[in-house]
Amino acid sequence: MSIRTTVLAATALAALTLTSTATAAVPQAPGRCGQQLDDWIDGGHAVYKGRALGEQKGEGADVTLAFDGDRVVLTFDRDTSPPLAYRFNPRVPLISIGATGFFVDLDEPRCDRDGVAAAHIIINVTKLLHLEGRVTRTE
Repeated sequence: MSIRTTVLAATALAALTLTSTATAAVPQAPGRCGQQLDDWIDGGHAVYKGRALGEQKGEGADVTLAFDGDRVVLTFDRDTSPPLAYRFNPRVPLISIGATGFFVDLDEPRCDRDGVAAAHIIINVTKLLHLEGRVTRTE
């Protein structure tokens, strides 16, 4: 990962640390895979891992999202956030984590018989960094 990406990821995690996120997950909706929170986070626990890449050569990060109940811990390479609130939108379906100027979205779920097996991830630090990739559920 480039120095620029490292600094931006650390800045983004710091911004999340300083910003209170009080929004809890919204109720589940019946329907196809990914439209129920249990599809994404079975029993209140799930871990997704993958790599997100930027438009600039060498820009990217290994990403881990560890969900536990109504909180998620984000890890970009070796920089880890405190537990953060997330929002679930069953209509899209989409899980959003973030604050003003920084967000992480999981969307476009790929499902197997047990629920979401993989998803598209977007990491955006407004006007500074945009990374996209895929994460795979490992737990």
